[in-house]
Amino acid sequence: MVDLAQLKQDLDWKAVALLDELRENGGQANTTQLKHATGWNSSVIHYRYDKLADAGLVTTRKGHTDTDRIPPTVATLTDEGQQAIEDGLIDSFNLDQLTVRDLKEKTEHHDHRFSRLENQMNERDSHYDKRIADLETRMEEIEDALEEIANQSTIDKLFDR
Repeated sequence: MVDLAQLKQDLDWKAVALLDELRENGGQANTTQLKHATGWNSSVIHYRYDKLADAGLVTTRKGHTDTDRIPPTVATLTDEGQQAIEDGLIDSFNLDQLTVRDLKEKTEHHDHRFSRLENQMNERDSHYDKRIADLETRMEEIEDALEEIANQSTIDKLFDR
């Protein structure tokens, strides 16, 4: 049986947010998927894995990969984890119950994520601007070459070559 009161004391909002992401992902997700969903780094996620596993809400195992890279850890909801969700654990962690520090941290997290996305977009814009400029230069070179060929053809006709 799940003790919601104890879980609310033992878990922070990030652990509960991971639990919610697992639920949204069909009860299972790997670290990479959770990093993309939350914007958190691996150490934040693994720390919460440990907290959730200690509470009996998830199990973890190493995934598999076809490369030499270390495979991401896969977390799976346990029956107790599913029961805690059904009993309202996630719903009990709403924003009005978060501390100011938690809200500040969430805001900073979203600001950081937004800045990172903005930087990526700016890098792509710069990349595409450079490519467009390169293509425009190349088009001018091709147009000049075609004009030169046309002029040479006209000269050849004039001299009956």
